[in-house]
Amino acid sequence: MSKQLIHLQVVTPEETLLETKVIEVSVPTVDGEITLLPGHINLITELAEGELRYRVPGSQEDEYLLIFGGVLSFHREQLMIVAKSAVRAQDIDVARAEAAKKEAEEMLSKKLENVQFAQVKASLRRVMMELELAKKYRKIKH
Repeated sequence: MSKQLIHLQVVTPEETLLETKVIEVSVPTVDGEITLLPGHINLITELAEGELRYRVPGSQEDEYLLIFGGVLSFHREQLMIVAKSAVRAQDIDVARAEAAKKEAEEMLSKKLENVQFAQVKASLRRVMMELELAKKYRKIKH
């Protein structure tokens, strides 16, 4: 008997970022991280910002995405993730993220309006998450 797999699809408003068969998936929800395996009960839940980890058949290592909120729907081994925004670990441009981090830190040192401050702080948080995942991914893959 063949091992049952989950069909994972991750979409953003811009593109279908990922579509593959997986053994397992761990995702950040607003209630904490959950792991879905074949046979999991049907589920719809809101996603939080954070790492999405998945493993494809035949691999001993996890693959990673960063997701920035969205919704998860799991039904009959079909996992659809509609993310507000997402990036694959291997697609993170470290030089661009470092430059964005430096720019955001410089902006935060200036007097900003509350709305502008919140936007810059959110941007800084995003690039920090990208850099952290890029570092982790490169360490695992090399």
